[in-house]
Amino acid sequence: MESVNRVIPENNLGYEENLSNIYIGRQPIFDRDMRIIAYELLYRDSSKNQATINCQNTSTTTVILNLITEFGFTTATGNKTAFVNLSKDFLTGMLPIYLPADKVVLEILEDTIVDDALIAGLQQLKKQGFTLALDDFIYSSEWEPILPLVDYIKVEIPALNRDEIKQHVSRLKKYNVKLLAEKIESEEEYNFLHTCGFDLFQGYFLERPEVIKGKGIASNKLSILLLLAKLSNENITVDDLVKSISSDVSLCYKMLRHLNSAYYSLERKIESIHEAVTYVGIKKLKYWATLIALSNINNKPDDYMQLTMVRAYMCEQIAIRNGTQDTQPFFAVGLLSTLNTLLALPMQQILESLPLSGDMQNALLHYQGATGKVLECVKAYENGEWDKIDKLQPGLSPIQLRDSFFKAIQETNNSVFKNP
Repeated sequence: MESVNRVIPENNLGYEENLSNIYIGRQPIFDRDMRIIAYELLYRDSSKNQATINCQNTSTTTVILNLITEFGFTTATGNKTAFVNLSKDFLTGMLPIYLPADKVVLEILEDTIVDDALIAGLQQLKKQGFTLALDDFIYSSEWEPILPLVDYIKVEIPALNRDEIKQHVSRLKKYNVKLLAEKIESEEEYNFLHTCGFDLFQGYFLERPEVIKGKGIASNKLSILLLLAKLSNENITVDDLVKSISSDVSLCYKMLRHLNSAYYSLERKIESIHEAVTYVGIKKLKYWATLIALSNINNKPDDYMQLTMVRAYMCEQIAIRNGTQDTQPFFAVGLLSTLNTLLALPMQQILESLPLSGDMQNALLHYQGATGKVLECVKAYENGEWDKIDKLQPGLSPIQLRDSFFKAIQETNNSVFKNP
């Protein structure tokens, strides 16, 4: 059996302050009369007008959350339409889109693979009232199945010569779409594109992106993980959830801002966490908490949060194979086993401030008890320590362990990162 080679690192990754700078980039989109009709919103992680995107899911999530819970549409776009880049996980329903359909255009990235899942996802988004755009477009027959579904096509001008641009306009005009010429770099180029019949224009010649800066309250990673652990318990009560969310001012703030945003268009404001939890419901809260978690662990390896969830689900799967009835403690111990990495503190110090049972603490510190043995087995599996696995779980075959791992990946994708 080969090593999994997906080990969660145990290195020191730093600690966030309660207040932090937040950023969002925006670049205007002009109509044929040079009026600004929309802004494309861009991921930015500093005041520099550029960003390194290691994970599209994380950058998209950060833009969405900063827009709806920190800046708001008035500040970010002057209440004009917002164009937002989305990864395929959002377009196919694997991740939720908490944005008002009447205020945004969802951009399909140029490297998105067109398949049945994408087509079905786009059809569902259209039913929900969303407007769609193709980003950095260069014609290829693979795009044909979704051209009838999109409302805007952003043609990548620098990649085409003038004859090819004219051919694109002629070919695409038969669809009921607005054509947007993007990455315009000169007045001569703009005049040519205007003559060709493009409807909208965007590029450095017209206006470069600008970075908007604000102050946000950084979420406490510990509170997020504890909340996710509690959400895994099917018997959790509203009072338990209220207590968990109320322990972190950032979670309270983000939740109330989100629910009172334009996405919900409520007739009155929600003013208490108890009212918020009751309104949202436990199922939707699970995905909301995951969004917060994804956006705040962007200084970790790209798939760090997903690896954490896979570990938790694999602990649960092994417990199921062992005939355990109550598997929630196994899921929780897997989820919380990364706290020392997330908070850059010794596990002993972290546990001194957590209201965990003695059994849970012993499992996390010393791999004691049934939960501890399963956690140690999963970590050994991650590291390919097969001899150690045989001693920890002698009743499980290598095939069963492998199946538990793949089932954990499936559960992570289908349960945690799926739109409610």
